[in-house]
Amino acid sequence: AFRAPVGLTWAEARAQHPTQLVASITGATAPPVPPEGSPYATVTYAAPGQSLPAFVAEAGRAEPGPAVIWVTGGYSQLLFPVWEADEAGPFREAGYTVMYPALRGGHPGTGRAEGFLGEVDDLVAAADHLAALPSVDPDRIYLVGHSTGGTLALMAAAGTDRFAGVVAFGPVAYADGYGGEFVYADPEDPAEIRLRSPIHWLHTIATPTWVVEGTIEGNDHDLKMMQATNDNPHLQFALVDDYDHSTVAGQGSQWFAEHLGEPVEGLTATEIQRALAAVSATAPTPTPTAPAAVP
Repeated sequence: AFRAPVGLTWAEARAQHPTQLVASITGATAPPVPPEGSPYATVTYAAPGQSLPAFVAEAGRAEPGPAVIWVTGGYSQLLFPVWEADEAGPFREAGYTVMYPALRGGHPGTGRAEGFLGEVDDLVAAADHLAALPSVDPDRIYLVGHSTGGTLALMAAAGTDRFAGVVAFGPVAYADGYGGEFVYADPEDPAEIRLRSPIHWLHTIATPTWVVEGTIEGNDHDLKMMQATNDNPHLQFALVDDYDHSTVAGQGSQWFAEHLGEPVEGLTATEIQRALAAVSATAPTPTPTAPAAVP
């Protein structure tokens, strides 16, 4: 396994090795249109080199408050009908402004998908869009992702300090763990995979970041690998018994929606595990994942 040279940041490594893309998403279509009565509206945000669509539900309040950007699993570049399986719903119900962004390459006219690389720039641009909204406090924008979205959220934590906090549900440690999917460079090129693999860049994270997974049919082995190599105090790893890859995101998002604004000292892995174990004892209801989500 490759390791990043000591002291090298992800941004420096990225600048030294410009990606060479060899694949793209096929069959991309326009994003779905929110139905009448949906809390979500379609907006466009200015990303590097193009404008990208997103779904946004603004919190109805007079004073600026927190916001969350949610990155879906599966083909995270695409906008799904999130109103049918609103993974970020607990945050919206807790008073957050919520944004589901499309990313480069997901829809016609939006460039090329890179897979856990240039998409970090799109997430920063999404945060800039939210920061300009009257309902949003620019210093309280959080990033949450599930599955492939969790992997991208963790890469974003390594690549920028733009977010007040980052939650990665069920990420992988190594991008080649997806078997060639979701990585649009040569999957056999170690340098390309290294740039897209969170385990090499944990040391560059300067934002409070939580990595959470269940012990049942998920990426728990990846969490354990990252935890074993990590010595960065900004990261917390919570592995929760009796939850799978989907339920840990469903119940975990409810917990984080209630607690993300609290001092980070109280958001320890032990507290997360204790709180979700208490919910598990009352039989949590699984939260549906977005279409095309993968383990």
